[in-house]
Amino acid sequence: MVFIHEVNMNARILFAIALGASAMVVNAQEPAPVNMPTVPPHNCVKPELPGANANNARMRQFNDSYKAYGECIRKYIEGAKALADSALAAGNSAVTEYNKLTEDIKAHNEALNKQN
Repeated sequence: MVFIHEVNMNARILFAIALGASAMVVNAQEPAPVNMPTVPPHNCVKPELPGANANNARMRQFNDSYKAYGECIRKYIEGAKALADSALAAGNSAVTEYNKLTEDIKAHNEALNKQN
């Protein structure tokens, strides 16, 4: 009878180990990767060159269109820069978070080693 009890204890231990290992696998699953946004191209309308024989009205129209095009490009660049700055800040924040966790793990392991 002692042998059967020993087998049951071993089976329980193996079951507990298997259960713990499966829980670790579930916890170790990585989340889905983050899809990074793409930056759309600008939608500014580039004016056509007026040509060598353009009259004054056509030249004024070109100059107005060129000015509007320049403003549109500047606004696009400002928006792209703001997006880039935001992405850089988010990346830096992720690095800081990771480094902090790494330091916490190191401190935890050192504390455990001092106990032993």
